[in-house]
Amino acid sequence: MTTREPVLHRHPIRGAIWGLVMGLGVILLLMVLSKVQLQIPTAIIYTVVGGVVGALWGTFAPPKKPKGPRPAAAEAPPAAPMTGSAEGTGG
Repeated sequence: MTTREPVLHRHPIRGAIWGLVMGLGVILLLMVLSKVQLQIPTAIIYTVVGGVVGALWGTFAPPKKPKGPRPAAAEAPPAAPMTGSAEGTGG
């Protein structure tokens, strides 16, 4: 029986989506704290930069440890013997 090597999956699209959300959150926070002026081009730039950073992170970031093959299934333990009556012991 041979085992397959774990396959490494990258997620650049997921990273880009979360980067867009992060960029939008950062620009909203900076606008609320009056660190940048409320301007549409500034908001677009921060959002796009966040998306690009997220896509790069999803592509080149260190991956999680890949899951290896499942261990062999163990046999089920034997069933416990039935003792007493099926109606229970009540008085």
